[in-house]
Amino acid sequence: MVEKPLLGFHAHITPGEWATYVSASEALGGTYNRVLPVLVERSKMLPYNHQAKIVETKALTEAYRWATQRKRVICFSAPAGRRFDELRAEIEDRMATMPEHLSCYLERSAEQVARVAAVLTAAEKKTKIGKPALEAAWAFVQHSMSSVEKLVTEAASGGSSRVVKSLPELIRETLQRYAGEATSTLMLRALGTRVTAASLKDAVAQMADVEVFKDTSVKGRGAKPIVYRLVRPDAGTEEEKVTEPPATVGAPAARPALRVVPEEKPKKKAASTPRKRAARPPKKRVEDQKPEPQLELSDLL
Repeated sequence: MVEKPLLGFHAHITPGEWATYVSASEALGGTYNRVLPVLVERSKMLPYNHQAKIVETKALTEAYRWATQRKRVICFSAPAGRRFDELRAEIEDRMATMPEHLSCYLERSAEQVARVAAVLTAAEKKTKIGKPALEAAWAFVQHSMSSVEKLVTEAASGGSSRVVKSLPELIRETLQRYAGEATSTLMLRALGTRVTAASLKDAVAQMADVEVFKDTSVKGRGAKPIVYRLVRPDAGTEEEKVTEPPATVGAPAARPALRVVPEEKPKKKAASTPRKRAARPPKKRVEDQKPEPQLELSDLL
């Protein structure tokens, strides 16, 4: 706990300059897994003549005073502790599928979840981290993890991956990033401002390789979460699915036959015409037959 903070700051960097300022060697050394990068799609727009007034939040001020009055120990509750162990295993499994130049940014993700959850708990003047605070912290860290994956991938490809992609392509990429399955809340958070809950449902309804269902296995009184699942992870795009059936359902033997016939016809014509012009056997035989009867008549006389 910083009792007398003198400086607070946040750094801003454009995605195109990420590779310039964030070197791969420093990342592999563990320099950047201590921060939480957050990708922002756009800045918040304020009215031109807007005069912002910073108003003190009394609840936050009181929480800060409570936290600095004396030393306090913040720990997990029993349910939150079990959930935290599950999150640690999930993070480790996800990192195992990533290349080292990408996973090195996420090595302290589990610690970041605990830190953010502790801050949220202290803001409520409590010392026991509950599951709601833990899930909120996990959601924020997940967004940071997705931001890092996007930034590093685009930097490695020289920005070539910034091609405008269709919504189905973005949905598939997001599901593949989360091992083929993600809740609606996680999907909306990962896709950002590019999609709404309604447009996400409409897009998935047109995708044969993605299914949506309610997870009834989740216990609790609240609404069951909506889950999107990639049915065929290796399935192609919608355009490929539309073009493939004509190639397989159509008559494959008829097409080459139609292509071969016109190619053979000109060859036969070209071969037959020069033979008739070059040989001309009938004309030679007719000319030779005229003197032959004369010779035969002279011999008889």
